[in-house]
Amino acid sequence: MSFKGLVTQLLIYADIEEPVNKVVYGLIKTMIGMTLIMGALLFYGPLFYFIIGMIITPFIVIGTFFAILYFQGVQRANITEEVLPEALVLMSTNLKSGLTPDKALLMTARPEFGPLEKELKFVAKESLTTVPFEDAIMEVAKKFNSNTIARTLKLISEGIKRGGEMSSILENTANHMREVSSLKRQISAEVMLQVLFILFASVVAAPLMFGTSTVIIEKISSLGITTAVQAPQGVGSSLPQMSKIGDAAQYMLQYSIAAIALNSLFASFIIGLVQEGKKVSGIKFFPAILVFSITIVFITRYVMGLALKIV
Repeated sequence: MSFKGLVTQLLIYADIEEPVNKVVYGLIKTMIGMTLIMGALLFYGPLFYFIIGMIITPFIVIGTFFAILYFQGVQRANITEEVLPEALVLMSTNLKSGLTPDKALLMTARPEFGPLEKELKFVAKESLTTVPFEDAIMEVAKKFNSNTIARTLKLISEGIKRGGEMSSILENTANHMREVSSLKRQISAEVMLQVLFILFASVVAAPLMFGTSTVIIEKISSLGITTAVQAPQGVGSSLPQMSKIGDAAQYMLQYSIAAIALNSLFASFIIGLVQEGKKVSGIKFFPAILVFSITIVFITRYVMGLALKIV
């Protein structure tokens, strides 16, 4: 899928009706603007940080853009999954009362159903034209980033095509969705222990280790052993130069932050995979995990510094 095609699909999932060319153009302007701002902020700093900032800023902007669209679409799909069983039962009741499918849909389209209200009205309008009811339903399935909604609407469409009674199909599908939803909640409760363990390892254990390590290395480097320690005559070799520890102390904190960021990213992926079966779903946890992890690192450094009389 092309970049524009991906943006178009995400806009559909998020129910944003802006033209894709306008959105892409705005993204490009934002990316250029943020890159220039970052370059101005880092211009008088070290060259290394300037280059890194100029390289990663466009990726951060694009990643943030896609993340916002993706999770907006996921939230819309989740809301629809919750209300869809009630909407199906209500539509079935309307059909049993003698209404035609299009009138039953219009009566079902209520504000409390959130995003589903608009799609029900769309199906009703399409079914009044030459578009078959079951085909209009499948068009709605393409507007949600949800396998559950897609499978449910496909099941309804296939049942209608095969001559099934629509009201019975809707009721049975609604009952099935409720069972699946209940099963998901049970699974989510059972995997909570694994999620807590992952959070403890990434937010507490790893930051404590990195914070302690950086302080210990800084303490060793501050002892003043910066000259090469030569071995006694006759040994034929010299001991390792302790000055290298001082050099390592300069970069240890930077390395720790980078390692914590990578660790937080993978932890969020694992949580998303455990909770929802999708790695990308865990991205929403990444900022919080990263902030808490880095905070623990600096708290550990401060406490250890006080204990070792560095701070």
